[in-house]
Amino acid sequence: MAAAATTRDDLNRFVRFALAVVVVAHVGLLTYGAWIHGPGWDEVGHIPAGLSHWHTGRFDLYRVNPPLIRMVATVPLVFRDVGVRWIWNPPYEFDRPEWDLGAEMIEANGPGYMKLLRAARLACLPFALLAVWIIWRWSSELFGPLGGLLSVTVWAFSPLVLTNAQLMTPDAGAAAMGLAACYAFRRWLLGRTFGRAFLAGVVLGLVELTKFTWVILVAVWPLQWLLHRWIVRPSVPWRTDIGHLAVIMLVALYVINTGYGFEGALKPLGDYRFYSDALAGERDGEDRFEASGNRFAQTPLAAIPVPLPVNVLLGIDRQKLDFEFEFPSYLRGEWRRKGWWYYYLYGLLVKEPVGFLLLGLLAAGCVLTLGITRDGLAEAVALLTAPLALFVFVSSQTGFNHHLRYVLPSLGFVAVALGVCCARPSLHPRRVVAGWILAGAGVLASLAEFPHTHSFFNVLAGGPLNGHRHLLNSNIDWGQDILLLEKWARENPDRPLDGVVHTLPDVLNSRALVDLPEAAIPQLPTGNGPPPDDGGPAPGRYAIGVIPLYREDSGYAWLRELEPVEMVARTIRIYEVTLEEANRIREQAGLPPLEEMSEEPRRHGTT
Repeated sequence: MAAAATTRDDLNRFVRFALAVVVVAHVGLLTYGAWIHGPGWDEVGHIPAGLSHWHTGRFDLYRVNPPLIRMVATVPLVFRDVGVRWIWNPPYEFDRPEWDLGAEMIEANGPGYMKLLRAARLACLPFALLAVWIIWRWSSELFGPLGGLLSVTVWAFSPLVLTNAQLMTPDAGAAAMGLAACYAFRRWLLGRTFGRAFLAGVVLGLVELTKFTWVILVAVWPLQWLLHRWIVRPSVPWRTDIGHLAVIMLVALYVINTGYGFEGALKPLGDYRFYSDALAGERDGEDRFEASGNRFAQTPLAAIPVPLPVNVLLGIDRQKLDFEFEFPSYLRGEWRRKGWWYYYLYGLLVKEPVGFLLLGLLAAGCVLTLGITRDGLAEAVALLTAPLALFVFVSSQTGFNHHLRYVLPSLGFVAVALGVCCARPSLHPRRVVAGWILAGAGVLASLAEFPHTHSFFNVLAGGPLNGHRHLLNSNIDWGQDILLLEKWARENPDRPLDGVVHTLPDVLNSRALVDLPEAAIPQLPTGNGPPPDDGGPAPGRYAIGVIPLYREDSGYAWLRELEPVEMVARTIRIYEVTLEEANRIREQAGLPPLEEMSEEPRRHGTT
């Protein structure tokens, strides 16, 4: 007995040490990634939106996401002059002026903008630590300390996690808060006390302030409760449970309203102005992007006061409108106006390391081997119903498919479940060894591509250089490598660029971010117009991002016929186009050939 106790103590000490190493490595990787990468597309809008909430007390900017994450991110910037006049921030109905404010911030600060962005990113690190802590607690309670360590390791080194947790966007924060909320609700299911119900309500309110997709918990939690009562059959009276559930929902409602400063709460439903067909109704002969409506205005529901902040419904309406618009979506080389129901499942299969995918299969086999007890079934319901519901809900929104990060909150629960591979380690040592080998393979694959995890694709997909054959948009290139292009230009002064086409929003003059003379990087347009006046190929040295190169309406599609001479990170390709190559492609397109030009005119893109 003493020997067994000593062995357990030694194992626990080893696990605690290994856990500390994993956490330190995770935070270190996130900090380094946050430091070297340029602004991701969405971050340009999130910073001014977050600051506007603090300075104006209003929440209309970036209303398609709740405000909590960006408000936390911008705490370090509240008392700094960022060069934006908040009086410019008027109430609006349809437009997205946060992008104009973001451009104003970049113009005002130039390369110094990155100091502001880095401070905002680092302010979000507590969410990363919260996710690790909840995963550790949940998994170790179910599968022991070794299972908890396995779960944390998979989460901490997942490329999708490393990509998003280093940004000040809401996805990683929503994942952390979703884990915390569901863990708190599980704790209430295990011991139904008023205190635990109150805490679950607080965290539910907080998670609803991160991403609108977590609204599913309002339906999922009552379902979990019913299933738990059916499986476990507790002695707690029904009315006690129903009272606690009411407390959870009322406390969550209060927290949500507090997060929005009670802005517009109790506004009658009929007084809202909506734009999506779902909430505005059909508007025959009218442009829904210009005409608002309200399908409830002429119904008995019109007089009902909505117990939510006004920008909750308006934000959901604006997000729903985007999905109804059916933006072009891309998957496996195909462009179309609607998405695919299997888009996110396919995305995970090509974006997560093969070792982690095989670990998932091993975990499924472990469940079959270990069997499912009544208590185990109750735990599975508490762990898996919320992420499954979120995954199905997001996959059902097929108006467009752009961003795999929408299902990131589901992965934390999957990481917890993978800990089952280490359940009962003394009885199944080979299974435990196999699990750690697969986890180690996944970690090594992820680290091999770091810090370029944004463009990570596994070996089954052909690796990062072939990622564009599978997915585009934020899954590969969201503007993050602009500073690495600046570094390349510094290191290659004898190879001046004739043109740069980057991925950041069209409203943004990304040239202002670059601390180099115009001669080094002559331009940073974000549109798709090709350099020659006649729209055809021209000789020169070009740097072009993966998105503008492969997008449906790319003006640089002709470059796809050529091999890049170099890659900056994994998303910016350097092409050196000779006159002969340009004329060959021009001839195929039926365009007149170009004549030899002098070096000086060529540098300015003229023929």
